[in-house]
Amino acid sequence: VLAYINAEKDMIQITLAEDKNFDINTPPFTSFFVERVLAKMQEKDREDVGKGKLDPEKTVSFDIKQDGNIIREMTIRNLRSERSRELKSSIRWTLEKMYERMKQKT
Repeated sequence: VLAYINAEKDMIQITLAEDKNFDINTPPFTSFFVERVLAKMQEKDREDVGKGKLDPEKTVSFDIKQDGNIIREMTIRNLRSERSRELKSSIRWTLEKMYERMKQKT
Protein backbone atom coordinates (compact mmCIF):
# COMPACT_ATOMS: atom_id res chain seq x y z
CA VAL A 1 0.00 0.00 0.00
CA LEU A 2 1.45 3.33 -1.08
CA ALA A 3 -1.44 5.64 -0.19
CA TYR A 4 -5.09 5.80 0.77
CA ILE A 5 -7.44 7.82 -1.38
CA ASN A 6 -10.65 9.27 -0.02
CA ALA A 7 -12.81 10.70 -2.79
CA GLU A 8 -15.78 12.92 -2.02
CA LYS A 9 -18.03 14.99 -4.26
CA ASP A 10 -15.46 17.37 -5.75
CA MET A 11 -12.47 16.63 -3.53
CA ILE A 12 -9.84 13.92 -3.26
CA GLN A 13 -7.70 13.44 -0.18
CA ILE A 14 -4.60 11.29 -0.50
CA THR A 15 -2.95 10.07 2.68
CA LEU A 16 0.43 8.54 2.01
CA ALA A 17 1.36 5.29 3.77
CA GLU A 18 3.15 6.07 7.01
CA ASP A 19 5.71 3.31 6.49
CA LYS A 20 6.87 4.90 3.21
CA ASN A 21 8.74 8.16 3.28
CA PHE A 22 7.95 9.82 -0.04
CA ASP A 23 10.38 12.72 -0.43
CA ILE A 24 8.89 15.66 -2.32
CA ASN A 25 12.17 15.91 -4.27
CA THR A 26 11.95 12.36 -5.64
CA PRO A 27 11.06 12.38 -9.33
CA PRO A 28 8.53 12.37 -10.89
CA PHE A 29 6.49 14.03 -8.11
CA THR A 30 7.12 17.69 -8.89
CA SER A 31 8.02 17.43 -12.57
CA PHE A 32 5.09 15.21 -13.51
CA PHE A 33 2.37 15.22 -10.87
CA VAL A 34 2.51 18.84 -9.70
CA GLU A 35 3.66 20.60 -12.88
CA ARG A 36 2.12 18.46 -15.63
CA VAL A 37 -1.05 17.17 -13.99
CA LEU A 38 -2.20 19.61 -11.28
CA ALA A 39 -0.82 22.82 -12.83
CA LYS A 40 -2.30 21.92 -16.23
CA MET A 41 -5.71 21.39 -14.62
CA GLN A 42 -5.43 24.81 -12.96
CA GLU A 43 -4.37 26.40 -16.25
CA LYS A 44 -7.34 24.87 -18.09
CA ASP A 45 -9.70 26.03 -15.33
CA ARG A 46 -8.32 29.59 -15.55
CA GLU A 47 -8.94 29.54 -19.30
CA ASP A 48 -12.51 28.36 -18.68
CA VAL A 49 -13.00 31.14 -16.10
CA GLY A 50 -11.76 33.66 -18.67
CA LYS A 51 -14.25 32.31 -21.21
CA GLY A 52 -17.09 32.46 -18.69
CA LYS A 53 -17.48 28.65 -18.63
CA LEU A 54 -16.44 28.24 -14.97
CA ASP A 55 -16.92 30.21 -11.76
CA PRO A 56 -13.57 31.41 -10.36
CA GLU A 57 -14.23 29.68 -7.01
CA LYS A 58 -14.53 26.34 -8.88
CA THR A 59 -10.91 26.42 -10.07
CA VAL A 60 -9.00 23.30 -9.02
CA SER A 61 -6.72 23.88 -6.03
CA PHE A 62 -4.41 21.64 -4.07
CA ASP A 63 -2.60 21.50 -0.77
CA ILE A 64 0.40 19.30 -0.02
CA LYS A 65 1.12 18.65 3.65
CA GLN A 66 4.69 17.77 4.46
CA ASP A 67 6.80 16.76 7.43
CA GLY A 68 10.10 18.28 6.34
CA ASN A 69 10.57 16.96 2.78
CA ILE A 70 8.32 13.96 3.41
CA ILE A 71 4.87 14.16 1.80
CA ARG A 72 2.16 13.15 4.27
CA GLU A 73 -1.11 14.20 2.67
CA MET A 74 -2.48 15.87 -0.43
CA THR A 75 -5.88 17.45 -0.88
CA ILE A 76 -7.22 18.38 -4.30
CA ARG A 77 -10.37 20.53 -4.27
CA ASN A 78 -12.84 21.57 -6.96
CA LEU A 79 -12.08 18.47 -8.95
CA ARG A 80 -14.45 18.01 -11.85
CA SER A 81 -15.87 14.48 -11.97
CA GLU A 82 -14.46 13.80 -15.45
CA ARG A 83 -10.93 14.38 -14.08
CA SER A 84 -11.22 12.03 -11.12
CA ARG A 85 -10.07 8.87 -12.90
CA GLU A 86 -7.18 10.66 -14.64
CA LEU A 87 -6.03 12.09 -11.32
CA LYS A 88 -6.21 8.75 -9.51
CA SER A 89 -4.20 6.96 -12.21
CA SER A 90 -1.65 9.81 -12.22
CA ILE A 91 -1.26 9.55 -8.45
CA ARG A 92 -0.84 5.78 -8.66
CA TRP A 93 1.76 5.99 -11.45
CA THR A 94 3.69 8.78 -9.69
CA LEU A 95 3.84 6.97 -6.34
CA GLU A 96 4.84 3.68 -7.99
CA LYS A 97 7.73 5.40 -9.80
CA MET A 98 8.80 7.22 -6.63
CA TYR A 99 8.70 3.96 -4.65
CA GLU A 100 10.83 2.19 -7.30
CA ARG A 101 13.45 4.94 -6.98
CA MET A 102 13.34 4.74 -3.19
CA LYS A 103 13.95 0.97 -3.31
CA GLN A 104 16.90 1.44 -5.69
CA LYS A 105 18.60 3.75 -3.20
CA THR A 106 18.59 1.14 -0.43
